[in-house]
Amino acid sequence: MSRTRIDPSLLNILSSSLNLGSNKITNLANGTVSTDAVNLSQITAANAGALALTGGTLSGTLNLGTNTITNLANGTVSGNAVNFGQLSNTATNILINGGFEFWQRGTSFSSPADSTVQADRWTHYQNGAPVYTVSQESGAGNVDSGQYSFKLNITSVGGSTSFQYRQYVEDYFPYLNKPISLSVRVKSNAALRVAIYDGITFTASSPHSGGGTFETLTVTATPSSSANQVDVVFGFGTNATGTPVVSTSYIDSAMLVLGSEPINFVAKNYETELAQCQRYYEKSYNIETSPATNTALGLQRFTAVQIGVTSVITGTVPFKVTKRAAPTITLYTQTGTSGSWTWASTADIETARVTSVSSADRIGFVGEQVVALEFWGYGHWTAEAELI
Repeated sequence: MSRTRIDPSLLNILSSSLNLGSNKITNLANGTVSTDAVNLSQITAANAGALALTGGTLSGTLNLGTNTITNLANGTVSGNAVNFGQLSNTATNILINGGFEFWQRGTSFSSPADSTVQADRWTHYQNGAPVYTVSQESGAGNVDSGQYSFKLNITSVGGSTSFQYRQYVEDYFPYLNKPISLSVRVKSNAALRVAIYDGITFTASSPHSGGGTFETLTVTATPSSSANQVDVVFGFGTNATGTPVVSTSYIDSAMLVLGSEPINFVAKNYETELAQCQRYYEKSYNIETSPATNTALGLQRFTAVQIGVTSVITGTVPFKVTKRAAPTITLYTQTGTSGSWTWASTADIETARVTSVSSADRIGFVGEQVVALEFWGYGHWTAEAELI
């Protein structure tokens, strides 16, 4: 076979392609400028630090710039990367009773007064005389997570220009000058909002559409380094503190976390969160029983000693959980009469007596009455130490 040698200096391809018929180009020098062909040794060297699309082992640093890795499966063993969903499930909620599962003071309230608490840790503030009800809700379609949600049904504005529910974060110092993010699930037929307040600035979410389905309201704020509080608020108007709106709303799954990314609600251990609630409010009644109910369940029974001619006092009635501060104590008889306990004489005659609290601190209290020779008794009590 004869071969034709071509002088490379004379080869000039003017058409669109050069067909090599599946043959190789051999002895190709390294390309040196951007339009030169490259040889296999150059490609191999360039790919030496690259990670294979399947398999392979990464050494050194993988720099993604500002890009994200998407569709990452859940990590299952030590050494696996975890995705955001897995990380969210380990987050700690700064709020207490964000799922509105605890209602120690009762489960249904009609136009409660300003500066009162219905669901644990959530304090109500208002002016004017709005007409509304607050209740523990369990109806299908009205609960986002857990057993209950917070139902707010407003039937009249009553001249009110300020209406809100608020939870104060007791230990707010770790969050000053750092981003914190709030996520709340809300079902409403009005433009309800949620907000974060640091005593200086309200930072509010976009309003609920009023479409009557659950929507996620989120907001991120950075409390000032000079802030003297950190609160979470829900209500109406620009700052979630404005004029109430005739409406029905269900609030659930409130989650406040450190960081600039709101995350979905993560429930706490039941016993742990109950104890957190009891730091601010505790009662002798069973957890599901409203104060002043006629019930023998949970009655506190005690012995007492006489001091002087008439005064009879109990020993310290202990709390299950140390309180935030010395609480306000309210006493009840078994039948629900406030301000009294039932005392028994040496003849075993039981009488309801007006009873006072002679002392109270963060760990317990002492009851006292002034009829001599009644050395034992029983009754119910509540201890209120909420931040209001």
